[in-house]
Amino acid sequence: MKKPHWIEKEHLFAGKEYVCSCCGASFDEPWEECPACGVKMKKIKYDPVYVDEAEMLDILLGDE
Repeated sequence: MKKPHWIEKEHLFAGKEYVCSCCGASFDEPWEECPACGVKMKKIKYDPVYVDEAEMLDILLGDE
């Protein structure tokens, strides 16, 4: 079983979001324990979602 951790997602316009790797619940800040499922968190992994969002925006606006 993998160790529980927060997945830090940084969005282009919405700021940061922390997602529990166990239950998928999303929060504005990382907690020591997930408020939804109660699992103790060990670390944070970074996922730059804003890169995908910027790419999609470029496609929609026709920039190349």
